[in-house]
Amino acid sequence: MKFFSYDGFLAQAIRFVWRMFVLNLCYMLCCLTVVGFGAATSALCAVFLNDTQDERLIFRFFRELKRNLGQGTAVGAVFLAVWAVLGADLYFLLRYDFAGETLVWVGIVIVLLLSLSAASFAFPLQGHYENPVRTTLRNSVTLGAIMFIRGLLMSAVALFPVIVFFLSVEVFIRVLAFWLLLGFSMSAKLNSMIVKGAFKKTQNSETPEDNQ
Repeated sequence: MKFFSYDGFLAQAIRFVWRMFVLNLCYMLCCLTVVGFGAATSALCAVFLNDTQDERLIFRFFRELKRNLGQGTAVGAVFLAVWAVLGADLYFLLRYDFAGETLVWVGIVIVLLLSLSAASFAFPLQGHYENPVRTTLRNSVTLGAIMFIRGLLMSAVALFPVIVFFLSVEVFIRVLAFWLLLGFSMSAKLNSMIVKGAFKKTQNSETPEDNQ
């Protein structure tokens, strides 16, 4: 039966899951050092944004990792620095009471959501386009603000285990098990489909700035 043949649905599904697993493992290994986070995430986005045959996903990942090693690392460092500052601010807010605390809370939440939305576009932009870091960051902030809901949706997909953790620790453990096997690669694939629509939208009006 064709269903069980080499080109059948079952065989293709098994090969797809295996490639996603290996890609997921490669990504996690590259993120063991915080420095590698930006380059690895940019490379993972590039794998799915550029039309590459599934059989070449792993080869493409390492090629993109090498290409994004400098600029992808810089983009990642910027967002990690922003989140570190926000984390420090939250720490002091939780420890101390002062006048105007509510306004500071509101400001931090707004900046956090905007930074998450911008980051959702920054790594795909870095992986897909050849632009300087400054241009990539400027475009990501612009897209993150204009397409705020889309950016938050992509953030929710990427941070799904974190969201589940605050809802149910028991469910989080199950989700984490899946995430360590396939989660990073599958979420990147899903977000690539979301961000492609955003890129097409901008290209129909005006290509992201300095995309040359």
